[in-house]
Amino acid sequence: MEPVSDGAGMKAGSSLIFTFARTGSTQRAVEVNFSLWGSAKPGVDYAAVGSSFTIPAGQSAADLKIVPRMDDDDWEGSETVILAIEPGEYALASPSKASGVFCDGQSSLVWVEATDGVAVEENPTNTAAFTIFRRVVTEDALLVHYWLQGQASNGYDYERLVNYRVEIPAGQRSVTVLIKPRPDEREEGQESVQLTLVPLTQLPENPRDDYVIGEPSTATVQIWDSAPTQVRVPRKLER
Repeated sequence: MEPVSDGAGMKAGSSLIFTFARTGSTQRAVEVNFSLWGSAKPGVDYAAVGSSFTIPAGQSAADLKIVPRMDDDDWEGSETVILAIEPGEYALASPSKASGVFCDGQSSLVWVEATDGVAVEENPTNTAAFTIFRRVVTEDALLVHYWLQGQASNGYDYERLVNYRVEIPAGQRSVTVLIKPRPDEREEGQESVQLTLVPLTQLPENPRDDYVIGEPSTATVQIWDSAPTQVRVPRKLER
């Protein structure tokens, strides 16, 4: 038994959907126990749904809809809903937990990926890269805030990044944050740089400037003294 979330919902109208799936015989209905938690509260931010859900006989999956409360006028940025399957008359599969996010108004869903995972000090042009994506491309630019941490030091091991924010240009789906290594004489081996997306702390003047953070919300790259051997799994060829 496993749940999967559709990712994001809007308080302006759309809902979160968790899909419960099962394997094996579908001859009888299965009642699934679950718990909900997160920064979004049942009965306050969304309609309460209880703590159990039934997959009908004859079906291998069924959807649980989490409907936002339309009378909640407070701006709260992004709020999470986490669902976990609890023990019952079934075996738990993996994953047994899923999460989704509610956001206010016209918020954009954003996430980050490490699109070039290695930078090399001995060759400063060999940079690492984070790419921040948004789900829907609009004619508005979107300013996204982030935080940096890791073993490598900003401004010492790589060129300083200031302000900790970056703009996805109007009409574009993504923007890249480059990690440019700074050569030094020290043998440091492998050092990490982690970028984490950060939510807004107050309501922007333009609702289209708001965003909600999806998954992955964090990505990590590495800075090496010299170029390492890299191993990857090639994409399966279509026949």
